[in-house]
Amino acid sequence: MAVRGRALILTGLTGSLALGLATATLAATRPVPIPVPSPAALASPPAGSGQPDAAPAAPEATSPPPTPPADTPAQPPAAAPAPAETPTAAPADQPAATGETSPPTRTGPDTAPAQAAPTPATDAAASPASAVPEPEAAPVPAPVPTPPAPPVAAPPPEAPEATAPATAATPPAAEPAPAAPGSGDALPLRDPDTLWSRPYKPDPAYEAFAEGLYLTALREATPRAARGDSNAQTLLGVLYDNGLGVPRDQAKAASWYQLAATSGNREARYQLALLYLDGLGVPADRAKAADLFEQASKAGHVAATYNLGMIYLEGKGRPRDEAAAAALFRQAADEDNPDAEYALAIMTDAGKGVPQDDRLAAFWYGRAARGGHVPAQVEYAIRLYNGKGIVADQKQAAGWFLRAANAGNAVAQNRLARLYAQGHGVAEDPAEAGKWYLISRRAGVSDSWLEGFFSAQSNSVKQDAAERAELWRIN
Repeated sequence: MAVRGRALILTGLTGSLALGLATATLAATRPVPIPVPSPAALASPPAGSGQPDAAPAAPEATSPPPTPPADTPAQPPAAAPAPAETPTAAPADQPAATGETSPPTRTGPDTAPAQAAPTPATDAAASPASAVPEPEAAPVPAPVPTPPAPPVAAPPPEAPEATAPATAATPPAAEPAPAAPGSGDALPLRDPDTLWSRPYKPDPAYEAFAEGLYLTALREATPRAARGDSNAQTLLGVLYDNGLGVPRDQAKAASWYQLAATSGNREARYQLALLYLDGLGVPADRAKAADLFEQASKAGHVAATYNLGMIYLEGKGRPRDEAAAAALFRQAADEDNPDAEYALAIMTDAGKGVPQDDRLAAFWYGRAARGGHVPAQVEYAIRLYNGKGIVADQKQAAGWFLRAANAGNAVAQNRLARLYAQGHGVAEDPAEAGKWYLISRRAGVSDSWLEGFFSAQSNSVKQDAAERAELWRIN
């Protein structure tokens, strides 16, 4: 799990900090921030779509606003951005998942969860009886970033979500199976369309940015930024921070963020916090980053709330405080942040910062899973298979394993192979079992039981499995 946005706070996608959670470790690589919302969204906090129970407010920050510099950028030659995309987390007693992709060093403003490159894993359980052993704990991965230009693809269909329980209440006994396998590792914090909706007067600079016309956005925003428009100043910061249409210059980005942050712009405070977190364009200062995250969080910035929770969990920039971290995760989870839901599930499962509760942990894993968080989908499937904190349902478990497997999670691929080999939750199909075995093996997961199962199949089954695996790979 990492501080959401550019980098580790935990980190989203480069560098890593271990965050102890008893048997689980919250860690990640640096993520990418979400595209900058419209001026109206930047100027006022979102309505919030959380649950009825109110989350504790984040601690008050006291650091004074930095002194803004006074330079106005000129328009340089254009340069094309290069976006891309979550670390996986294998359960403690599962074979390590290593076939996931890791997001690029941040390319856009504000965001969602990511996965790491394959590494060899240890041998899986040798007996079919332990097809889906229950994990002791799971690490929280970093969020999946979205590129600077607004995405247009719609998220995969999801099962209906149950109402969140009150703090002391317990979740429903069973959860609906996914409607269809997903192909993404995680969904944005909010629907991409809402990031670019313009409920008020259209803004030429933001319209150009949304369409990928970065030089036009620069021309439109520069004179307004010089006149003190904090939204335009933030947009210029995003352009220089990510090298969109201009040479990348994070010192200049920090100066524009600073000006906008001094005016109270919450997005600018969030982006500036990410720079202080990593020491990019400004001296590294986690305490200042924490103060800025707190200010943005109080203004309604959900990713800032999640990151502030990570800072309290890690104990760098603020004193380590698991209860404060859990409260902040709950606050962000109530705003449908999948990373926060997954972090809260892990802490609830381990009894860190909150009372241990298997049913409530299963509930939050389910919420994060339905939000597109792939590692949460794997954890949720395991709990459905074993009936931990929820009514056992092998068919639903198979559906969630399939969804995560198609998203590239090697642990899910391995577990799905075992289900097809034994006919648990799905019709027995040796060729399909062989397909997922070959795919997971290519991703670095070793499983002696599946190896023996596959070796005992006929040549025709092996060939069919190999063809299916290759077709899946190229698609």
